[in-house]
Parts: sequence; C-alpha cells; structure tokens
Amino acid sequence: MDPSYLEEKFPHAELLRRALFLGGLLVAHAHQGVSEREVQALSALLGSENVGALPSVDAARRELKDVVARVRQDAPPLERARLLQHLTLVAAADGDVAQAEFVELQGMAEALAVPLSLVDETLRGAAHPLD
Repeated sequence: MDPSYLEEKFPHAELLRRALFLGGLLVAHAHQGVSEREVQALSALLGSENVGALPSVDAARRELKDVVARVRQDAPPLERARLLQHLTLVAAADGDVAQAEFVELQGMAEALAVPLSLVDETLRGAAHPLD
C-alpha cells in the first residue's frame, strides 16, 4: 500500500491532516454535537497527540475553507479521496451517518473535487470488510 498522508511527511501531508481534523470536527458536530466516539475516531486516525482542544465550529469552518482550497490545489486526487474516506469514517464512528453529517460530507466532496460516491463505497466497505 502506498504511504498515506496520516504517516508521511511529504509537503502537503500536514495540510491534509489539518483538513481531516477540522473537517472531522464539522462533520461530527453536524448531528447532535461531537460525540466521544467521533473524537476517538479522529484520535485513531491522527494520533491522540494531534487531537487536543477543539476549536469553535465557526473558527473551524473559517480555517477549513482556506485549508481545503490549498489541499485541492496541492494534493493529488488519491490523497483527497483518502481524506473524504477518513471523514466518512469519523461521521460513521457513532454507528450512523445522519443526514446533516452527509450534507457536510457532500460539501467536502465538492470542495475537494472528489466523487461523492466514495462516501457510500467507504460505508459499504466498513460494513462488509471482507466482501
């Protein structure tokens, strides 16, 4: 498997990790606030040392807009697709992807210029990992 932005130090990896943190916060917050399971999913992906104090939703949304624009410009399509898959896993961490979370994922897919179908594929793969 190719190295992932979660572990690597390539130039845009930190940017992708920041997008995952901020985007994960917004996706999780979209339905009934950020749950402990969603924070645990972010910690599992990013490492607990990289998930500290959560910024306000407004601050996260403002920063994410700039971060995603840079990600779209600098990161290859495969890494942008992985980011959307990881955001989907955060949304599903509490056992369900609510409509409000799906709307956030839809916005992220559009902003990242990756197919929204990756959300369904990721959920299907998580539900049936050996199929």
